[in-house]
Amino acid sequence: SSSLATFHRGLAATPVVDEVKFDQTISVLDDAFAEGRGVVLTVPHWSGHELVAAVIARRHPMVMLVRQASTPDRAARKEKWYRALGAETVLRPKHASTIKDAVAYLKVLKRGKMLAITPDLLADPGQGVEISIFGRPARFNGGAFALAIAAGAPMIRVSGMWQPDSSVILTFERAPPPPESEDREAAIRACVQDWCRWF
Repeated sequence: SSSLATFHRGLAATPVVDEVKFDQTISVLDDAFAEGRGVVLTVPHWSGHELVAAVIARRHPMVMLVRQASTPDRAARKEKWYRALGAETVLRPKHASTIKDAVAYLKVLKRGKMLAITPDLLADPGQGVEISIFGRPARFNGGAFALAIAAGAPMIRVSGMWQPDSSVILTFERAPPPPESEDREAAIRACVQDWCRWF
């Protein structure tokens, strides 16, 4: 409900900064960040997930992976939105990620920052990796997990519990390390499947 006010006045001018709270598991994120290898924050499309991520970014430097807009007008609105959030962004082009794109994302982690990614969008047929979610087969993009594996960066998951006063209390969980395997695709698939079980 604070999205419009954020869009026009900026996050700091809204109640959101006081309504998003951390429980004791914030230490999981703090510890992961202190390792200095960057952090991959895998955030599902929960209600208000970008507002939540922006509040987390007030504690630790974060870069949000943003999908390319389909029109110039939408691109302008997106730019204003992320500026209002106070978020640093890196663009995810419409086309399949190239080596150049992957290098840009890895540089975020190399600088010791968090890279926030929403991995819960279905991949196109023939793309991504096949996993099971809610007992049904699906294809998810494995990019977030491939980046974490390549950088040796910890993967952190975040979920929230809404409170009667409309605040939300966030819980952080560190994903288990990827399986040690020479088969990179199998390791990525295992990480995606583990994330889907958590989700």
